[in-house]
Amino acid sequence: MENKKSFMTFMIVVIILSVIIEALICLGFPSWLYAVLMWIPTISAVIANKGRIKCFRRCKLKYIIFSLLLPFTYIGIPYLIVWKVFPDSFINQGSILYVLIVITLGTIISLLTALGEEIGWRGYMFTTLNKEYGLNKALIVTSLFWCIWHLPLLIWGSYMNTTPIWYRIPAFILCIFPLGVVEGLITLKSNSVWPAAILHATHNNYDQVLFGQLTYGEKVGYFVSETGIYTIILIWFIAVFLYLDVSKENKNEKSI
Repeated sequence: MENKKSFMTFMIVVIILSVIIEALICLGFPSWLYAVLMWIPTISAVIANKGRIKCFRRCKLKYIIFSLLLPFTYIGIPYLIVWKVFPDSFINQGSILYVLIVITLGTIISLLTALGEEIGWRGYMFTTLNKEYGLNKALIVTSLFWCIWHLPLLIWGSYMNTTPIWYRIPAFILCIFPLGVVEGLITLKSNSVWPAAILHATHNNYDQVLFGQLTYGEKVGYFVSETGIYTIILIWFIAVFLYLDVSKENKNEKSI
């Protein structure tokens, strides 16, 4: 790898800092540490590259719109199904104004932390691996590492704790891995970190704030959110579709 030293520095720093912060979170320290944790990938990338960050490129508006709307499908549709199947799970406390405020203001606030992850994961890690080892290895390694990075919070913390751990861990991985693939592909297609960051922000906002706050039930975690079977099916469908589309584009470019 051309930048092997800097990449190894990134991995060492991100692992050490993440272990420290995640341990503090699991021990019950204040929740604002989640925001610190989400900026560790960027901090690690800055340290590894001696302050040089090159992923803030302008991109076409269609990629921004795509990132804003996509979570409504794989996040929103599962919640609508659950509300239909389990009517008591819907908490009728929202209004059109509430929804609009959450969609706009909530996404902006969520972007402040999501950007911290995406500069490191997709802006640096994925881009570096893609350049050195190709698309497939870059997608697999980055997405799998992203899943593993969350595991301490799922095992010892309170993250996604609405389902038992024997189900929660594999379900979370099956959901987040293809999401990482989608974010990697949208970064590649747009040549910018902004669409991935916006997709990450809207994902968190729609799931945890918009739809999540309107839903109640002990069993809903099996169907919606980052451990829901409906979410898993939809995000895998999207990931496979985008991957085949990008592969087709690459094949056509090579044949020209």
